[in-house]
Amino acid sequence: IGFWEPHTSSIDFCEANYRFTPYVAELLNSITSIPIALAGVLAWATTPSPYQTSLRFVLCWLAFIAIGLGSAAFHSTLRRSAQA
Repeated sequence: IGFWEPHTSSIDFCEANYRFTPYVAELLNSITSIPIALAGVLAWATTPSPYQTSLRFVLCWLAFIAIGLGSAAFHSTLRRSAQA
């Protein structure tokens, strides 16, 4: 039994739940989501300065960060609120 049970998500991936720790439902999927968020941070940091405040670039990098963090939250908890 894990910390986040019962799960409310509509899908459960192939990784065994709470295999490594009782606090993270799918640890490996959670860990592999972090580089997506880090890619957004790195891209934003290395964008040439005239474009760093351009709305289209800011939204693009924020989307990467949000998707990476959201995916990590979902795989950590398997909650419906993190799935949406």
